Amino acid sequence: MATLLIVAPVFALIAAGYAAVLFRFVSESAHKGIAEFAFSIAIPALLFRTILVSEFPDVGPWRMWGAYYGALAITWIAATAVSARQECPESPLSTNVLRQLR
Repeated sequence: MATLLIVAPVFALIAAGYAAVLFRFVSESAHKGIAEFAFSIAIPALLFRTILVSEFPDVGPWRMWGAYYGALAITWIAATAVSARQECPESPLSTNVLRQLR
C-alpha cells in the first residue's frame, strides 16, 4: 500500500498532462517549453533533493555499484556488438564505423 501511495501521484500527474494535451488546454508550442523545463530543471532538482534527504545504510555500496555498472557495461558491449554486425545501407556512418572496426 505504501508503494501505491508513492507511485499514484506520479501516474496522476502523467494522466493530467496527457488530458491537458488531449483536450487542447496546452498548445503545441507550450508543451515543448514544459518538456524543456521538466528535463532541464525539474527532474534534476527532484533527483538532487531525493538524494539529499535519503538515508543510506552503513553498508558499503560496492554491490549496488557493481550491479549497476556491470549491467551498464554488458548492455553497452552488447549494443556495440549488435550495431557493428548490422550494416545499414542508407547510413554512411555505419559503413565508416564498420571499416574502422575491420
